[in-house]
Amino acid sequence: CDNDVRPSVKQETIKRRANREKARTKEYLLRREVRALKRRLKEEALTQQQRSELSTTIKAKETERKRKETASHRPAIADFANGLETELDLLGAHIPNEAGGSVLEVVTAQCQADTYMAGQIRNKDAVMVLSTDTDIPLITGDSCISIKGF
Repeated sequence: CDNDVRPSVKQETIKRRANREKARTKEYLLRREVRALKRRLKEEALTQQQRSELSTTIKAKETERKRKETASHRPAIADFANGLETELDLLGAHIPNEAGGSVLEVVTAQCQADTYMAGQIRNKDAVMVLSTDTDIPLITGDSCISIKGF
């Protein structure tokens, strides 16, 4: 896909992967810490104030742990392309509107789709990209509308 050399714009993908791995590791450490704090709350003789403070700490750590757990996953929607195609059909998105805009087709890449998407934008076959990748606006310049999430 990218041959032997990854362009500098690919560094963003590497950073996201590293951030997911760091979040996974931090989530594991927070889970262990929450477990130890809960054990302490259950087994140690504490004053009411200490129990309250410890409970507040546990709640904060658990919230942070859940955030890290979420950040460590890259959610994939099963059969997204077919579902999107169905919804676009129901909306009539394949029929040109008053401005002449329409959706031609839903394309799923086998590998890195950057080259394909950039070509579509440069050839003016597309004006918008829906992607979690931040490279596309960098590659195509100002002629591209990029939507990061859906």
